[in-house]
Amino acid sequence: MFPPALIRIRVVSPGEKKIALWLPIFLLWIPALVVAVAATPLVLVLVLVGVLMPRVRRFLRQCFDVFRLLCCSRGTRIEVDDNEDNVFVDIR
Repeated sequence: MFPPALIRIRVVSPGEKKIALWLPIFLLWIPALVVAVAATPLVLVLVLVGVLMPRVRRFLRQCFDVFRLLCCSRGTRIEVDDNEDNVFVDIR
C-alpha cells in the first residue's frame, strides 16, 4: 500500500466557469522519507522500550494505524451535488 499521490478537485457551477485543481501530494513524499529515515533510531529505541511499557506499544500501534488509514484513503471519490454547485474530489 502506498499513500495517495494526487488529489483532484473539481467545482462546477451552472452558468459559471468550472474550477479544476490538481494537488500533487507525491511532492510531500520526499520530505516525509527524510523525516522517516532520521527518526529510525528513535523508533528502534521505542520498539525496545515498548516490550516493557504497554503505553509505548499502544503509541507505536496508533502511529502505524494512522499510516494505514492514510494509505487506505487512496481511491476515495466524493461527489456532492447541490442546487448551486457540483463538487467532485478524487484521491489517487
